[in-house]
Amino acid sequence: MSKRAMAIAEESDMGTSTTVPPEAMEQRKRVAGLIRARMANPATATEEKLWHELKAELEKERLTFRS
Repeated sequence: MSKRAMAIAEESDMGTSTTVPPEAMEQRKRVAGLIRARMANPATATEEKLWHELKAELEKERLTFRS
């Protein structure tokens, strides 16, 4: 790994080690709970249709990266 890549990796490690305020942590827990509750319910037919349309659109517009 190059020195530049190592420096970036170290910076990202240091950036995630900061403490989170209790209010932000409570909000994260609340959002996680809402996501879990939503995931516990099966998707409706309308939601399934929307996901299939989105997937088809993304497949159609897939970008190709060339160097």
